[in-house]
Amino acid sequence: MKLAYQKYGAILETLQRAYVLAHEVGHHVQNLLGILNKAQNLKHSAKSQRDENRVQVQVELQADCFVESGQIEQREDLIC
Repeated sequence: MKLAYQKYGAILETLQRAYVLAHEVGHHVQNLLGILNKAQNLKHSAKSQRDENRVQVQVELQADCFVESGQIEQREDLIC
């Protein structure tokens, strides 16, 4: 197990850091598009904690989606 971590641990840590950074870029895109402000307004007008949580989950999933969309576009550029 220790050998596997020595071999792959640094790679996994790098990938985790890259994912977190990319996710935050997704939030930046949301901010530029005005999505975060709209989400904040929805959260303030939510009738329950569950509805508020639902909005936040959608924001997080969308940030991931923006990241994945960018990666797909890059891959298409490389293929073409």
